[in-house]
Amino acid sequence: MRHRLLILLSTLAVLLTATSVALAASPTVVTVDHGPIVLTYLDDGAPGTGVGDRRLGAIGITAPGGDRRIGSLQAELVTTQSQRPAPGKEIRIGTLIFTIGNLSNQIVVQGIAVYALTAPTIATSSSTTRPITGGSGRYRGATGWCVSTHLKDGSWRHVFHLLKS
Repeated sequence: MRHRLLILLSTLAVLLTATSVALAASPTVVTVDHGPIVLTYLDDGAPGTGVGDRRLGAIGITAPGGDRRIGSLQAELVTTQSQRPAPGKEIRIGTLIFTIGNLSNQIVVQGIAVYALTAPTIATSSSTTRPITGGSGRYRGATGWCVSTHLKDGSWRHVFHLLKS
């Protein structure tokens, strides 16, 4: 009987530990929206679109469905591959810095995505997922991923899946 009780208690301890680990890994989700963004194109590589070109922009962000500004997005896209992964496409590194509330509360998103050669952003009605590489203030040490969706009306939604570090 004592042996069965020890086995039951050991099993219970393992289950509680596994549940605690699973709960700790559940992301906190933060969502922000913004309208259409205008990016300034800098032809920094060879003349014409291609490797080295940059696109820069900034815009205010809101809570989903809201119209009150709660922060901003600063964005830079740099072309690193042309005609990849297919003809008419290119790969760009994106650095997106979101401030929510005030400048000390930042979430940094960095990664690559595929774009049409001459398009300033990803196509409407499409999404891309990039890693969250850091944060400050309320988001200090942020990790996880961000899903950015270019909505049909030209606006954007960014969903941050923040993991506890």
